[in-house]
Amino acid sequence: MTIRFSLLVGALALLTSQSPVEQRTPQRRVAGSDGSPQVTQVSRTVPANGAVAVAPDKKTTILFSHRIRANTANTQSITASVGGAPLATKVTVAENRRVVTVSYPLFLPGDSVIQVLVDGSHLLDIRGRPVDADGDGQPGGVGVIRFHTGPSVPPPVATGTAMVLGFVYDTSGAPFQGALIEAFNYPKSEGDPPLPVPPAFSDSSGYFEYQTDSFAA
Repeated sequence: MTIRFSLLVGALALLTSQSPVEQRTPQRRVAGSDGSPQVTQVSRTVPANGAVAVAPDKKTTILFSHRIRANTANTQSITASVGGAPLATKVTVAENRRVVTVSYPLFLPGDSVIQVLVDGSHLLDIRGRPVDADGDGQPGGVGVIRFHTGPSVPPPVATGTAMVLGFVYDTSGAPFQGALIEAFNYPKSEGDPPLPVPPAFSDSSGYFEYQTDSFAA
């Protein structure tokens, strides 16, 4: 009896000592120091801040760390200027709501410093919080993307037509049928919108060609 009683007491003591450990539940860690999720920031831009020799027809792409509210990405929260003068822009949000593209209806002026501002106080993430645009770890602020454009677009041909032709191949070197080829005529003067050219499609051999309409100065 004494031996059995000692074993039973020992077993109860063992169970009692282990029960607090068994009842622990893992705690969920939060990202923010105040217990809130991390703020949404600008992860990358193309062109990068400080880029040089940027083509005057290049768009500006902004990647965010988290999704944003599409209706807050507009020409009020994202603006562009040259020499203090505002530039006409079009702001487009990708389907994943993490990528914003800023396009320019007119060619950017050549050999100029372009400044794109992202106003985090007006640009909200999917949670409705201001975006940390300046990267200081706090919601809001104004991010700056400044880059230098390359030479202006070449002057247009005074009169005539243009023939564009070529072949399209896939990565294996085989002819690619049905490829869409698009181009545009340079405008008469810098700042004018590009002139559209009807697209062409490659045939079964990968060949394509098209001729522009006649144009004159």
